[in-house]
Amino acid sequence: MKSFFKNRLKKGTYWLLGLAIAAVVSLGSVIHNDFEISKNLDIFATLFRQLNTNYVEEINPGKLTKVAIDAMLLSLDPFTEYIPEADIEDYRMMQATHAGSAGFAVQLRQGRHVVITINNNSSAMNEGLLVGDVLLEVDGLSVEGRSAEEVNYLLNGQTGTRVRVKLQRPYTEEMLNRQLERANIREQLIPWSGMPREGIAYVSLRTFLQNAGRDVKESFVQLTSENDVNGLILDLRGNGGGLLLEAVNIANLFVRQNEVIASTRGRISDRNRVYRTFSSPMDMEMPVVILIDEQSASASEIVAGAMQDLDRGIVIGKTSYGKGTVQNVVPLVYNSQLKVTIAKYYIPSGRCIQAEYLPGTTDPIPDSLITPFTTRNGRTVFDGKGIIPDIHTGRPDLSPIGRALMNSYQIFDFATWYRTQHDSVAPPESFDITHQIWNAFVEFLNREGFSYRTASEERLTELMAAAEEEGYKTYLQEEINAVSATMQRLKQDDLERNREEISRLLQREIIYRYYFDKGLIKHGLAHDPELQEAYRIINDRESYLKMLAGGYRPL
Repeated sequence: MKSFFKNRLKKGTYWLLGLAIAAVVSLGSVIHNDFEISKNLDIFATLFRQLNTNYVEEINPGKLTKVAIDAMLLSLDPFTEYIPEADIEDYRMMQATHAGSAGFAVQLRQGRHVVITINNNSSAMNEGLLVGDVLLEVDGLSVEGRSAEEVNYLLNGQTGTRVRVKLQRPYTEEMLNRQLERANIREQLIPWSGMPREGIAYVSLRTFLQNAGRDVKESFVQLTSENDVNGLILDLRGNGGGLLLEAVNIANLFVRQNEVIASTRGRISDRNRVYRTFSSPMDMEMPVVILIDEQSASASEIVAGAMQDLDRGIVIGKTSYGKGTVQNVVPLVYNSQLKVTIAKYYIPSGRCIQAEYLPGTTDPIPDSLITPFTTRNGRTVFDGKGIIPDIHTGRPDLSPIGRALMNSYQIFDFATWYRTQHDSVAPPESFDITHQIWNAFVEFLNREGFSYRTASEERLTELMAAAEEEGYKTYLQEEINAVSATMQRLKQDDLERNREEISRLLQREIIYRYYFDKGLIKHGLAHDPELQEAYRIINDRESYLKMLAGGYRPL
């Protein structure tokens, strides 16, 4: 018995000794970090004073500090952000839940504030504003010379107040003076749901605001009660995320109770959380396809990634954005603030959805550095790049002329002109670019004097400059002229050669002017390649099950 207590005492002594050593090591680490922070703050302060004393021109301390802080935070992640006192009111306005919207947003293009979006059922829509209108004044203040952020700030304000706007309608003499009521517009979470194919239900979710889970559930219940449904497509393309609990609610519709959907982990253990489903699912057997793209982020990635990890659905589309971090706002001195990343999101396989980049760059980490994980059925999935789809359907790159038409806003401007000439068009499902519309577009480009330079022309110019520098131009001039002439002939045919691609771009832009997001969705149901792939995999039940079991790989 005496020996027993002696051994217990010895073990307890070792345990206490180990705890003491750990505490000393931890304290030593804190002391070392405090010393390093103090040392580097002294270096920075000394450097700052020397700059202020010796630099050839007078410096702006506030501006210089902001540049230094931004550069430091950028080396950590894209979401940790310093908010100086001068920007606090703008930040509070953006975060305020009571802030009302005038119902439209502008973008600065070639010195003009152009309306690019109009909210459904907003005062702006009811007062007849159109995408493409040019904003001139807000409450009597000229917007000339202001940034788009400043202008959008002027447009928004307390819910229920009114704002006066003056706009000019392009390609007409019309000036519009309107009073718009600011409203706390609750976005239509589901712009469209329905049965695009026999037996296949479709639900498009715009964002994960409050009640998103309820709305998806109601749409699913209605579709299954009124139709014989064999599969569901949940479209999360362009969905930038929102509330984590709504992501859990949506996943809960299709996975069992008490299933881990996501967790947050950070350096401070008190902030770590595990999020589980808490109710019985609606359906555990029906094939589910989740559509994602480069703009699918945060809560969208949690739903897509959890369904993929649990082998409950197939993900189709393009690799997602990779927003897997949690931020808190911390007050600093002199009324400034720090929005700091405190944790990361993890999904059931244990992988993090955050996209990782090479230090100090926006270059994604190479495939050799990403970590493999396994789904419940043993399929291999990866971290470090957002959610990688099971079936990747990357669109082909635009042709040089297609890119030039988009980048110079010729597609946008033609749709603006077309809207002023036609009060209505065919329904989105059947609207097409006819010969008449195509000819009108070609004439529009001629009137606008559209021209562009290809990458080949740029290289040819570089070749001519190098040949002149090296003394070869005289000998190569004839050949260079012949190549240049051939390029010009090819460019003249570019419109016709790429007519199908350009017509698709025109089609989407014009449909949006008349039918907005709902119209684009309805058009895509018949023409979208990702939806076509979703239809195919749902109807091929054997391939669907093989893919989830890990025994099938698409070409």
